[in-house]
Amino acid sequence: MTGALLKALCGQLIQSRHARDLEWTIVRATSARRDRFALPPTRAGLGSRSPAELRRLGLHARRSATLVRLCRSLDLERLRGLPLDTVEARLLRERGLGPWSLGVIALRGLGSYERGLVGDLGLLKLCSALRGRRAEVDDTVELLEPYGEWQGLASIYLLSGFARGFLPVPAPRAHAPLAA
Repeated sequence: MTGALLKALCGQLIQSRHARDLEWTIVRATSARRDRFALPPTRAGLGSRSPAELRRLGLHARRSATLVRLCRSLDLERLRGLPLDTVEARLLRERGLGPWSLGVIALRGLGSYERGLVGDLGLLKLCSALRGRRAEVDDTVELLEPYGEWQGLASIYLLSGFARGFLPVPAPRAHAPLAA
């Protein structure tokens, strides 16, 4: 669960490659080792750090503060035994966590497909292509709604399919020339 929280906070970056690199940098710097491998991050390992230490590793100051605060104040592993609606209500009260982060935590930490990656940049691009206009977060909610309890899984497949050109989306319209 701690790893999912770290992934959600690092993943808020626009470039996914940078987010993955940052996550691994933090894991290597804060986790115990087994031979040459870093063990998964723990609540104790991250909670014992200061937000400034995580900031020096590259995590934004607010995200660092959120991560440390939650690791110190909340038994993250205990969330696994709670209903998803309860976990959602608890986590969405935290500064720095929103629907997208909840989707990551549900998928990666709780093993639940019920919450989609609402507001994901890739899904926003897909919605924009489908609607022929700039999409908003509510458009991703609408896109995922038909999938019901499988919204998280649908998010993954839609993102993958769109990135690989497997989804039938209209070609982008050419912009009209500006009038003189």
